Amino acid sequence: AGKAVGGMAGLLADAMTSLQDMLQQQEGFDVSASGCTAVVAVLVRHVLYVANVGDSRAVLAHVSNPNAAQGVDREQLTVLPLTVDQVPGLKEERERIEECGGQVRRDESTLTGEQGPFRVWRMDMQGP
Repeated sequence: AGKAVGGMAGLLADAMTSLQDMLQQQEGFDVSASGCTAVVAVLVRHVLYVANVGDSRAVLAHVSNPNAAQGVDREQLTVLPLTVDQVPGLKEERERIEECGGQVRRDESTLTGEQGPFRVWRMDMQGP
């Protein structure tokens, strides 16, 4: 359960929750072991609101010198991260997942013994 949020942040959080609810209600579409990522950016009166779910990332690239000629090359761009990665390997995300009753583990290949990426697993299942 998330915390109550108002304004644009609340609208974006509600939109993400509504989408999840709609997916879960689809007949013949099992989302119990599915993963999903999304980034939404909304510009309202010169204010940019950004929401992300999962390991999606949003960055903003802008021209470092607005007086530059039309042909802007890579060196004239400044990149600004707009989101923080929500990946289960990060300490803060792992703690959040565990507080919600999940667990973070790596799957191991039965053929090679190699470990895959960190995944979120349900406590009551032997899978992600």
